[in-house]
Amino acid sequence: MQGTTRDIECCINSQYNNLVEVNRLILVGIVDTLILCGQQNLAIRGKEEETSNFVGLSGQT
Repeated sequence: MQGTTRDIECCINSQYNNLVEVNRLILVGIVDTLILCGQQNLAIRGKEEETSNFVGLSGQT
């Protein structure tokens, strides 16, 4: 087996980088929603979690 496998350090680093990228995208969405709520002077939460402005604007269900 020559050149067909990657060492464990490379695999772990690749998985870590993928996790960082996914978390970064999630965080950008959260921050954008918070900024919009602040600019529009909207409350972040509602009477119930399912009907909050944050959940409605972020598209979470």
